[in-house]
Amino acid sequence: ITGLANHTLLVRKDGTEIAIDDSGAPIQSKDRQTTGAVLVFRDITDRRQAERKQAWLASFPMRNPNPILEINLDGRIEYSNQKAQALFPDLVKVGVDHPYLYGWVEIADQIRNDPELELHRDVQVGGRYYQQSIYYSQEYHHIRMYGMEITERKQAEEVVLKTAEELDRSNRELEQFAFIASHDLNEPLRKIEMFGSMLEHSASQLDERERDYLKRMVNAAGRMRQMVDGLLFLSRVTTNSRPFVPVDIGKILSEVLSDLEMQLQQTGGRVEASDLPVIQADPLQIRQLLQNLIGNALKYHRPEVPPQVKITCHMIPPNAVQIFLEDNGIGFDESQTERIFQPFQRLVGKSEYEGSGIGLAICRKIVERHSGTITAHSIAEQSSTFIITLPIHPD
Repeated sequence: ITGLANHTLLVRKDGTEIAIDDSGAPIQSKDRQTTGAVLVFRDITDRRQAERKQAWLASFPMRNPNPILEINLDGRIEYSNQKAQALFPDLVKVGVDHPYLYGWVEIADQIRNDPELELHRDVQVGGRYYQQSIYYSQEYHHIRMYGMEITERKQAEEVVLKTAEELDRSNRELEQFAFIASHDLNEPLRKIEMFGSMLEHSASQLDERERDYLKRMVNAAGRMRQMVDGLLFLSRVTTNSRPFVPVDIGKILSEVLSDLEMQLQQTGGRVEASDLPVIQADPLQIRQLLQNLIGNALKYHRPEVPPQVKITCHMIPPNAVQIFLEDNGIGFDESQTERIFQPFQRLVGKSEYEGSGIGLAICRKIVERHSGTITAHSIAEQSSTFIITLPIHPD
């Protein structure tokens, strides 16, 4: 036992302490001689711990690493913790005219009208940003203001905003360029094709070599026009898109197969599909996506082997669908998977298979605009499988 006078500590054998509230009284004989004493001990360990916790909590505002203020409705600062004093040494002296308390009169008026009101705002002081939470304490009749520095977050938001503005400007410039390219480049290309075709009709005066040159020129102009049109479409996937609506992919597929009917007949191709879901999407872009992928499967088939396309899907809970488009075509080296989705990247020669080399780039752009992904697996000279993952309800 150590100490008396109401602050006794009992120490256990294991070294732990027990707080004791003690009191005592003498035991006296009939002749008033002290013959002993009565000591009363009460275990107050829980009460001491509660008192320490209360004292710690009472000091919490002062210890808080963020600025905390209490201000009465007349604008007098009743309390400021250490952080507020360190950040704004002149705050108490300047009062409600300090930049940190900008708009105080309006704040006080709002709280007078509605004491239950809670306000949240951002203020700037000397190049630093602070977020404030403000409410009225009806117990103490003060307005309490809790602050937190958010300079880094604000700077990051400004960078994001600036980047978004630059991206928007870049997209507008790209769309303008695409329009100019489509109009100004297509016009001379159309003339090359037109005059080339006229020359072909009167090519009897040309020898075989000259006719071959003429044919190559017309074909090159046609390919160039396809590339220009492809670039125009690619640039407009995001800038000239439509709002998302419920889209029945199965119905869109039927329309695409109707458009590809002649190509199916020419190649002897066949397309099989399981039930496909309804998702929120841009119907024209989903149509373009399926048309590009199925069109490629019909185009890049092995000689003497009729193309077969199988389309299946399965749901990915809670909000996605995965569509598989498998063909029996020429396939490709899987190490080139990323390359096939880049504009104008071709893994086969133009003499073997026609095309602009931009179709799969458009597919990726469409899928990404729908917050999805597209990839492919392949076995060279056997098959390819394109895997499209799309949200059913994009955020």
